[in-house]
Amino acid sequence: MDGVACRTLDPAAVEVICAGAADVVEVPDEATADAMRLLHRCTHNVPEPAGAIALAGMLSRREQHRGERVAVVVTGGNDSDLYNDSDLYAAVLSGR
Repeated sequence: MDGVACRTLDPAAVEVICAGAADVVEVPDEATADAMRLLHRCTHNVPEPAGAIALAGMLSRREQHRGERVAVVVTGGNDSDLYNDSDLYAAVLSGR
């Protein structure tokens, strides 16, 4: 999905992640689309794919966190023309 794919790793970013991250989760595009739909349905926000991916990652590990309080940061904005490709967002919302 847009916003999180990269062709090459940024060594400085990898260093920061390795120094502070407890874990890294790989999230499939469909899980990201599911999270975008969930956020739209429940909060009426229009998350960009990169903004919804943290929720998708958390949901992929929901059993690990059952009974815990968790938080995810949803980045991006509601201005879908700036943050979302309109055709992509229409396809995500329709489940295509």
